[in-house]
Amino acid sequence: MVTSIFKSVLAGLFIGAALFLMPTFILGLLFCMFLFRIFGGRRARQRFTERRIAFAEHIRAMSEEEFSNFKMTKAPIYCHKKMNVEKQP
Repeated sequence: MVTSIFKSVLAGLFIGAALFLMPTFILGLLFCMFLFRIFGGRRARQRFTERRIAFAEHIRAMSEEEFSNFKMTKAPIYCHKKMNVEKQP
């Protein structure tokens, strides 16, 4: 019986501590996200823009055969829209 009461008290202690510390944890997480947004956000967006430009240059440099193959296989994945492309036999 003593272990049953001890387990209940211990569970209540853990639940109470979790509820007491949860706002502190959430505020700390929001603060870390805010710092990342200020110091790391611009660089991440800049790298994404650079990758988009490099991808566009890669498509422009393709030959006609490579481009038609790209439209058939990967354009629906990358372009997020359906293209009316005739399938070649």
